[in-house]
Amino acid sequence: MFINNGCLFSCKKDKTVAPQTQVSPVTLGLYEYASGVNKRIFLPITLVGTKAVTYYTVFDTGSSGMTLDAAGILPASMITSSGIQFTGDSVVVNGITVTNTKGTISFGDQLSSTKEYGNLAYANITIGDAQGNLTLKRVPFFYTTK
Repeated sequence: MFINNGCLFSCKKDKTVAPQTQVSPVTLGLYEYASGVNKRIFLPITLVGTKAVTYYTVFDTGSSGMTLDAAGILPASMITSSGIQFTGDSVVVNGITVTNTKGTISFGDQLSSTKEYGNLAYANITIGDAQGNLTLKRVPFFYTTK
């Protein structure tokens, strides 16, 4: 309930209860990397959509989202110097939906920054290793091309 300038607003809650499903914990196989003062935790990615990959992403709680390099995951014929090329609003390749929404992400400060160019994409992502894994459904990520 919210009170705003003497008005009352409330929400109606649905009285039906969704059935509970049994969830079992899994081991994901995080890998620690330490070099001097730099310490990172890597998370293995084994599937992007239906494409098997060997990809180690940095487990980073300070970033706003996930970025993946399109090279090796999308067909080389789709990746050009001007980005990912296809016709229409989106295309599905290997279970990965690539949208025509292009963007730029910058990392670093004003004096020394790295820019990545690419497209917004969605796919099921399987994280973990042979010891245990978990498939995350329809994860949005930024597909970088250069």
